[in-house]
Amino acid sequence: MPRPNTPVIPPGWAQRHRPVVDKTLGAHCTIRKPGGTGRGFDAATGATTSTPYPPYLSGACRVQNLASRAKDTANAADQVVTALGYQISLTFDAAGIAVGDLLRIDAVDDNSDPAMVNREFTVRSIPTGSLHWQRVLICTDV
Repeated sequence: MPRPNTPVIPPGWAQRHRPVVDKTLGAHCTIRKPGGTGRGFDAATGATTSTPYPPYLSGACRVQNLASRAKDTANAADQVVTALGYQISLTFDAAGIAVGDLLRIDAVDDNSDPAMVNREFTVRSIPTGSLHWQRVLICTDV
């Protein structure tokens, strides 16, 4: 029996579920802008040096391999290179993230793959939706 004037999804539904989903974030990451400051030339190595910008966001995250659903292919030195896509989820209140920013995995919990530590990803897309519980980023390996 339908209930008139009763919404299918009640007000505050997503806000009540966010704390539960946030408990699934088993890694810690930092996010910074690409590039850096203090560019200089190192005569000994012949390299241009700079100091990376500091992280502007730090917090819990979850990393999922998107398998074959999100692949970027490019030609590098006459070879096809495939970059796998990753969905990286953060708490919903994570703000200020932009496409092109760099995300680094700093630590993982016991349930996570320790090989993720120190991996860096580039943010490629920031999907949005009407019923989001977390901030979702689509990234590729740096």
